[in-house]
Amino acid sequence: MKIRNILMVWIAMQIMASTAGAAYYVDAAQPDDSGDGLSWETAKQTIQAAVDLVATNGSVWVTNGTYNIGGAVAPSQSLANRVCIDKAITVQSVNGPEFTILEGASGSNG
Repeated sequence: MKIRNILMVWIAMQIMASTAGAAYYVDAAQPDDSGDGLSWETAKQTIQAAVDLVATNGSVWVTNGTYNIGGAVAPSQSLANRVCIDKAITVQSVNGPEFTILEGASGSNG
């Protein structure tokens, strides 16, 4: 009985560890956001889609590319942003800003 209880606690801890602070992946070359974002093979296409999924203290890894679709309106704002982050997470480019570009919509306000 003791071993079973220990095993159940260990399984619960593994489940919590696998979801808390999980990493999500983004690749502009993906055809859409239908992947779960939990690996490069199933990466999200837009940064916002991964940001929306990641839990506080989690991370979003963004690979090389130009990100020019997706976004969200920040709280109490009226214009959409390419990325709106409203929680404590890390969003990081794999190879730096010279390889990962966030491109806003063209228009009179830039």
